[in-house]
Amino acid sequence: PNLTKSQIASRISPRVTEVDYKLDVPRPFSDETYTNRVTLRTYPLHGIPSYEAAWTLVRASSMRSNDGYARFEPNGNGTLMAYHVFIVPGARFA
Repeated sequence: PNLTKSQIASRISPRVTEVDYKLDVPRPFSDETYTNRVTLRTYPLHGIPSYEAAWTLVRASSMRSNDGYARFEPNGNGTLMAYHVFIVPGARFA
C-alpha cells in the first residue's frame, strides 16, 4: 500500500527490465526511490514449466541492497508462490 510508483525505466532484453519504484516512508524518514533489475525465466519442475522473477538493486536513494525473487510452481490443481527478499536499509535507525 505504500508503493506510490512502479514504472519500467528500460528494457535490457526481452526477459530483463529495469523498474523504477517509489516507496512512501513514514516521517521522520524521506521517501525511498530505487531501481531494480528484474529478470524473468522459466524452468522445468517435474516436466511442468515454472516461472521466476528475480531482482537485484541497481541504485537507490538510501537502500544498500534489495535482492530477491518470486517463484510460481504448479501444486496440485493450483499454483504455489514462493517469495524471498533480502533488504539492507541505508538509514541508521531502520
